[in-house]
Amino acid sequence: MKRWILALLLSFSFLFLFFKLVPLEQVKVKFTSLPSYTILLAFFFYTMSQIARALRWQVVIKGLTLKDAFLLNSANIFFNNLLPARTGELSWFYYANKLKVRFSASLWSFFLGRFFDLVALVFLAFLSAFFVNRDLWLLFILLSFLPLLFSFRYVYLLLPSWGRLKDLKDYVKRSLDTHLSMKLFSLSTLSMLFKFLGVYSLVGGDLFKTFLGFSGGELSSVLPIHSFMGYGTYELGFSLPYKIMGESVLQTLPSAFLVHNFLLISSFMLGLPSVLLMHLRK
Repeated sequence: MKRWILALLLSFSFLFLFFKLVPLEQVKVKFTSLPSYTILLAFFFYTMSQIARALRWQVVIKGLTLKDAFLLNSANIFFNNLLPARTGELSWFYYANKLKVRFSASLWSFFLGRFFDLVALVFLAFLSAFFVNRDLWLLFILLSFLPLLFSFRYVYLLLPSWGRLKDLKDYVKRSLDTHLSMKLFSLSTLSMLFKFLGVYSLVGGDLFKTFLGFSGGELSSVLPIHSFMGYGTYELGFSLPYKIMGESVLQTLPSAFLVHNFLLISSFMLGLPSVLLMHLRK
């Protein structure tokens, strides 16, 4: 309960400071200057991103249809964005159980998905840096991802063999191989790329800087003190890379606020119908 109160206070404090420091007219211009076709294009990229994620869940959770994988993914993102203090993550296990997914499969797929999201984010960051700088060291780092994917099948060796963890270890040993790792990496990278294209179509700017801002915003969502709907934590995560590169946080905040609201609204548009359909299932 205390974490919820703290999360709400963080959100309201940020919104108060945001509208106090950033002129309302500037925010209004930022939102109203976007052509409708740009917003539709951004939403198209966002939807494609979620379809790629659904395909990834379908690959890792055997027997799940693409429709159910999409509903499960959209419902989870909806609650994850809405609820503070990471409590939205519990929706993954709740709706996976409604789809008759075993707990070992839902637990493993949850951590596996988060891991490959992080790997895809790091890979695309180095890829965007390579396109900007054409540095051979960056190319070497990109190629080093291949040995990681080939060796990931042996991750079960790191898991202990007692209690529920033994069941999880056996499940991982049976289900994970190099081919699956490559498919999960490809789909995670495709999902993250589509999501970034949606963001970039809205704010534009320097490709590498915008991707770092996007990455900071994505990483902020894993913070244990995640504010209500992410207000404050997302904007801080998005703006911090710009600050490190010498740009003003105040100049970056309107773009961060725009991107955050676009992602929230998009997740609501896909997530709310998904929640309703999940509860209407017999």
